[in-house]
Amino acid sequence: MVAEVGPVVLTSTDNSPSKSEQDPAWIEKGIVYNVDLKNFTVDVLTDYESKPVTNCQIAGPYFHTNNGEGIYAMPEVGSACLVCQPSDDDTPFVLAFIGAFELEGAKQDNLEDKAGEVDTETEELEDLVKKVGAPASTTSTGSAELKTTGASARAGRPYMNPGDIMLRTRDENFIALRRGGVVQIAGTPTCQTVYVPLKNFMRHFAENYEVNTPGGELEWTVQRQENDPGGKAPVLYRLTLRDKAQNDKADIQIKMGHVDDDIRYEMVVAPENVTVGDGSVSGIPNFKMTIGSEGDQTVEMQGSLEYTIEKDRKVTVKGTDTVEITGARTLKALSIAQEAQTSHSLKAAVSNENITGIKTIKAAQVMLGPAPGVSAVLGEVLVAWLATHIHLPVWFVPDPKVGALPTILSKTVRVSP
Repeated sequence: MVAEVGPVVLTSTDNSPSKSEQDPAWIEKGIVYNVDLKNFTVDVLTDYESKPVTNCQIAGPYFHTNNGEGIYAMPEVGSACLVCQPSDDDTPFVLAFIGAFELEGAKQDNLEDKAGEVDTETEELEDLVKKVGAPASTTSTGSAELKTTGASARAGRPYMNPGDIMLRTRDENFIALRRGGVVQIAGTPTCQTVYVPLKNFMRHFAENYEVNTPGGELEWTVQRQENDPGGKAPVLYRLTLRDKAQNDKADIQIKMGHVDDDIRYEMVVAPENVTVGDGSVSGIPNFKMTIGSEGDQTVEMQGSLEYTIEKDRKVTVKGTDTVEITGARTLKALSIAQEAQTSHSLKAAVSNENITGIKTIKAAQVMLGPAPGVSAVLGEVLVAWLATHIHLPVWFVPDPKVGALPTILSKTVRVSP
């Protein structure tokens, strides 16, 4: 939407070219010796006349008086500039800032003297560009050359390709718009983000990385070597998630890396009991799982566990397997096959088996009772022996009724001889 601007009404024409005397505009080099932070003006001392020029505005590539719109910078004391005195005798202003030619600096920064040396930022960018396939630069009009000269106006500025645009401070943090579409935003060479348009590739460089949102926090930290007794730099990745953005504390926390000396992974579910800042957990978590550096895993759950597996399940335990259940255990299966290589034991106060078919026990010997010392009688063998056994009758004892013996034999329990 374009704002409508009314007609411009001239209230005075005293400064028009036809009615006012105009002096030639002049431009002079100077040094900023004072900065007015409140009014956004500077005081400049000119080079040749040593004349102070006060309350100078600073020109920029673009500026609009509406709410500070534009591109601008706050100069520092000691910066070299060009002061312009307009032809209509209006207030002088700073037209631009320039560098000074330095012979000694040219010798130190001479490209031939730097042969074999590598600029860290340039080297990392070129390696990244080669990896993702983006051009480091594109053809520009005119010519660009690297040559030796007796004087240099580089003034500490990094090497750039034609068409590159950079914003930079003396602390070496910068924003660089490279030809080919590459963008760098850096606090230091180790702390920067590089955007490459081809393949929409983005790379972050950082020693410590942190993201804060209403939903939680992500941090990737590297502890300083001097804080570790062994001179190492432990690394920790921590992700904290809230259930609701309005909650003060989080519900879930995941840690990976150097959680402690023995733990390398930890996951905690503790609704509104995880402090987002330091990751401390209050109370007993509903769920906690840890994995140690040796692969040991520990799981603590306050709730239930349910698995649904549509296909086969196989568990191989090469050590011991211990299951402790304080409640009841139910096992349902189409068929069950158990095999013990050495021994099998069952200890219970009461054992009930409801078997509608046949139960077969194959064993060299079956022991019944806490301390069995008497062998069980083989019923059919006893019947056969009694049927053929002849003994003398006693007058007051009736003859044995051997024919009734088979009726006392069990029809359901059988023992192999």
